[in-house]
Amino acid sequence: TMKVKEILNGENPVVHTDMKLAEAIVKMTEFGFGAVTIEDLDGHVVGVFTDGDLRRKLADGRDILNKKMGEFDYKKPISIKGEELLNEAHQLFTKHQVDTLLVLNNGKAVGMLDIQDLEKNR
Repeated sequence: TMKVKEILNGENPVVHTDMKLAEAIVKMTEFGFGAVTIEDLDGHVVGVFTDGDLRRKLADGRDILNKKMGEFDYKKPISIKGEELLNEAHQLFTKHQVDTLLVLNNGKAVGMLDIQDLEKNR
């Protein structure tokens, strides 16, 4: 009966569309998530960039590191509301076979839920 918002650690790795990929990698590493949320300059969620995306982009060469995050295409992120139960989060992890869910509150990114967070709270 626990809700997603109850186990969030308060960290929310966000980068903006005008930031270079190299800077986004640093942010991703600082937070220890395998992903960062991409927002436009108005604070709207554009997408999520993962370490898997990074590996695929690097196949195009190192010049990709100087591109701005807004130059990439993003799929709609797999997200969950903070008010949802952890059981719902578990179902999303299983259904979409992802390791991280974007957590939203009124359409704004408030954090990321890692699948390991569920394991810690069982």
